[in-house]
Amino acid sequence: MEMRKIGKTDIQAAVLNCYKKSNEKRIRP
Repeated sequence: MEMRKIGKTDIQAAVLNCYKKSNEKRIRP
């Protein structure tokens, strides 16, 4: 259960990072 929770958080953080990077690229192409 612990590992699953950590994995879920890791995926969430990765998605957030990707989204943030995409937004930055859109604002400053």
